[in-house]
Amino acid sequence: MSAFLAVSRTLLYITKLKEAQTAATSGLRMAQRQGRSDFEASFHGLIASVQRTLGDYDGALASLRAAGEINERHGNNLGSGACLNGTGLVYVALGRFSEALHSYKAAVEIFRRVDSPLGVAISLGNTAVVYLEQGKPREAIALLEETLENHRRFQNPHGEAAALSEIGLARSALGEHENALKSLQGGLEISRRIGDRLGEANALSGMGNAYFQRERFQEALASYRSALAIYREIGCLTGQANALGNMGNLATYAGQYDLALQSYSVAAVIHRSVGNALGEAVALTNYGLVQGDRGEWSEAGKALSGAREIFVRIGITDARLQVVLDGMEKYASTLKGSNR
Repeated sequence: MSAFLAVSRTLLYITKLKEAQTAATSGLRMAQRQGRSDFEASFHGLIASVQRTLGDYDGALASLRAAGEINERHGNNLGSGACLNGTGLVYVALGRFSEALHSYKAAVEIFRRVDSPLGVAISLGNTAVVYLEQGKPREAIALLEETLENHRRFQNPHGEAAALSEIGLARSALGEHENALKSLQGGLEISRRIGDRLGEANALSGMGNAYFQRERFQEALASYRSALAIYREIGCLTGQANALGNMGNLATYAGQYDLALQSYSVAAVIHRSVGNALGEAVALTNYGLVQGDRGEWSEAGKALSGAREIFVRIGITDARLQVVLDGMEKYASTLKGSNR
């Protein structure tokens, strides 16, 4: 049983997702036959991690609920905290940020109560990701620096790489692009050293954004392409959609509008297929803006209207929504004028 668990975790860490799912499912069946509920909860949690990465969010939530019920029944506080973190990650992917923050807050409370600094670090790092999604990079950095220190203290390279990459994204959002690249490069090197393909792709994607902001376009494109290739290799649909969206941004800047529209369109379809509302809204926004610049005002209005509905539904009220509203007003006025 322990061997199945160790193998499943190793496969997950090196992003062999299908293999990890097969091993964890076999271990789960064995644990159920032998009545080993402690192992059963762990296997449910591992399966949930695979399902989330592959975009099966309903399946991930079901697995996490099963693990959570077992952990609660047996008083496994560490397991309960881990399930709350996993649930929060799914909620973030679905754009349900308030629910994600609620899960992370509950996880922090549990880990502090049982004196688990590493658990607290993971929960705070996850909270920082929500702040980034909400457009609060300074608040995110404050948590991420504390998180990074704890991951280093407990020699957790996966956590260290993820924290460095997220710090890079936050610094990029603040316009600190050279510092962002240094942090992202650090995350990339660790991910490659430990064989974490998902972490590697995430770092490359972030580096592409930083290069783009520095107008180092060839390096940005190379980073995006490398990230997309890895996301496809490991079957990470959300990562693929994000990479395509980034490549669409680059194509838009270069005036390659047909390529940009294709990238945004495919990204929106993928995000919609896995239930990633925020990603779909961003892709629709970009698609609509490009269509508007091309004079396709009706198409622009449809896409921007769809983006607005999603942003409002998931509680996004920052500059991303304002861009949509401004675009809708601009293109509505233009369309009205053209019909006179």
